[in-house]
Amino acid sequence: NPEAVKKAVDKIRNIIKEELDRHQFQELANLNEVNDKVIIPQEEHPKIDFVGPLMGPRGNTLKSIESETGAKIEILGKGQKDRKGKDEPLHANVTSTNPEAVKKAVDKIKNIIKEELGRHQLRELANLNEVNDKVMIPQEEHPEINFLRLLIGPCGNTMKAMISETGAKIKILGKGRKGRRSSKEDDEPLHAYVTSTNPEAVKKAVDKIRNEIKEAIKALDSKEIHGQRLPVQSKDKDNKQAQT
Repeated sequence: NPEAVKKAVDKIRNIIKEELDRHQFQELANLNEVNDKVIIPQEEHPKIDFVGPLMGPRGNTLKSIESETGAKIEILGKGQKDRKGKDEPLHANVTSTNPEAVKKAVDKIKNIIKEELGRHQLRELANLNEVNDKVMIPQEEHPEINFLRLLIGPCGNTMKAMISETGAKIKILGKGRKGRRSSKEDDEPLHAYVTSTNPEAVKKAVDKIRNEIKEAIKALDSKEIHGQRLPVQSKDKDNKQAQT
């Protein structure tokens, strides 16, 4: 049937024409495409995670910027899994046929980088102004008292309360501290490490810890502290009394 052949030929020609038009449109778009790079200063600041805040959870931050600006954004360069541009410094590559969209996206990316740098500088400044002190925990001198359990409390509540009341940070470090990765602090005697930018907060926390330790030693005979049973290590009664 000649008519059937003609219809089929016309359909094939239309498909070919559509593909050619689509290709030409893409080439034209590429010719009109504007792009810009935002260098991510990862090498200058290796301690700062820039990519995480730029990408966001499940890439949602990056998707949001693309949606708001209409630009396409790729994180490329050293350290990225995508091998594209792997020899270049880490950067955000921004493209669009709309120059305004590129500008908006670039500004948003630069703001995120600036915020992360500012946050890091504040932390460093806080560390420079930080006051610290140590309270030695006499665990070896009084092995019958479980000082760790006493200071940390059920579910960490005693420690959380001291941190909340004083405003200082408190860590239990040194020998005998369980559930931690080995570090230099593990070679030191057991102690409470107290830090804050406020010297008064450090003093309050240190006083509270020392009082808890003092009360525990004082109440060793009665095995009670503030009406509660003192946590003790499993030792012979005579040894407990001898230690006291």
